[in-house]
Amino acid sequence: MYLIIVFLPFLAAILSGLFGRVLGVKGVYIINIICILITTFLTFIAFYEVVLCNSPVSIALFTWINSEHLKVNWSFYFDELTVSMLIPVLIVSVLVHLYSVGYMGEDPHQQRFFSYISLFTGLMLVLVAGNNFLVMFVGWEGVGICSYLLVHFWYTRIAAVKSAMNAMFTNRVGDLFLTIGFFAIFFTFGTLDYATVFSLAPYINTNVITFIAILLLLGAAAKSAQLGLHIWLPLAMEGDSLYYILVFTINSFLLFRVLSFFSIKKNDFSYNICSYTKNLSEGTSKKRPLIWVYVIDNFSLVKEAPFKTKTECANTLHISRSTVASYLDSDKLYDNKWIFSSTVLSKEELSKWSIPSKIMDIIIGELLEDGHIKCKF
Repeated sequence: MYLIIVFLPFLAAILSGLFGRVLGVKGVYIINIICILITTFLTFIAFYEVVLCNSPVSIALFTWINSEHLKVNWSFYFDELTVSMLIPVLIVSVLVHLYSVGYMGEDPHQQRFFSYISLFTGLMLVLVAGNNFLVMFVGWEGVGICSYLLVHFWYTRIAAVKSAMNAMFTNRVGDLFLTIGFFAIFFTFGTLDYATVFSLAPYINTNVITFIAILLLLGAAAKSAQLGLHIWLPLAMEGDSLYYILVFTINSFLLFRVLSFFSIKKNDFSYNICSYTKNLSEGTSKKRPLIWVYVIDNFSLVKEAPFKTKTECANTLHISRSTVASYLDSDKLYDNKWIFSSTVLSKEELSKWSIPSKIMDIIIGELLEDGHIKCKF
C-alpha cells in the first residue's frame, strides 16, 4: 500500500505523457484524477495506521550507493511527520487536478500539462517520504525540474521562456546552499540517514549544527521565494501558476524534518531536562522519586515521562507494574529499548547502553556453542 502511494502518480504521469494521444483528453482526465484520489484515500489509511495506531513503516527497496565511506539505500519512511505532510499535499493536489480540468479546458496540450502535474505530485511524495537526505534531494531537484517545465509550458512565449530560466537559476542558488549543507552533514556524521543523523546531532558541536541549519534554511528560502531570493516568483506567473500552492509546502517539510537542528542547545542532550526541573525537584524531595524512561535508540525520554508512580508508568507503557519495579535502576534493558531510572541520567551514564543487549546476544551467540566458548587450537 505504501509503495502504491508513492508510485501511483508516476504511473499517471507516464500514461498521460506517452499515451496521451491514444487516451484522449477525457481519458487523461479520468486516469489522473482516479490515480490521485486513490493515492489520497490510501494516505488517510496510512495516517490511521502510523499516527493513530503508532506503527511507523520503513521500506528499503535496494542499495543505491555502496562505497567505502558512503552507503545509501533507496528507502522510504512513513512516520507521523511524513503522513501528516502527505495529507495536505495530496488534498491540494486533488484540488489542482480538478481545477485544471476547467482551467486548461481550451488548451491543445492538456495531456502534457497533466503529465507534468502528476509527475510533480509524485516527486513531492518522494521528497516527503524519503528515508535519507539523498532520496529527499532527488525529490527536491525533481520538483525544481517540474517547476521549470510548468513555467515553460507555453514555450512559444518569449516571456515564459525567460521566466522559466530566471526561476531555474534563482532556485539553483538555494540548491547550492542545500547541497553544501548535505556535504556538511555527511562530513560531520558520516552518513545521510535520518535516524543516525538526528540521533547523533545532540552530541555534535553546536557551532557545526548551527552552520548546517543555516545552510538548510537558505536552501528552503530560495524555493519558497523568501526575501532576497524572491525575484523569480513574480516572473513565474507568466507560466501556469497552479502548482505553486504545492511548492511552498515542501519548504516547511524540510524545516520540520530537521527541526532538531534548530532546537539543540549547548549541553542539551535531548533529554528534555529543563522542562522537568520543577517536577524533578518535587519528586526527589519525596520518598517516592519520579520514574524516568529513556528510549535506547536515540537516548531520549518517552513522551509521557517522567512518571510519578510505577502504576502510572506501567499503564502508559502497557506493561506490568512488576516489570517496572524489576527493571527500575537496574543495568538491564527492557525489550532491548527502554531504560528505567529514578534519576536523570547523564550522557556518560547512558553510554554503557551504547551497544544494545540484542546485539550483545548476537555476539555471545557467535562465541558460544552449547554453553562453551568456541576455541581453535
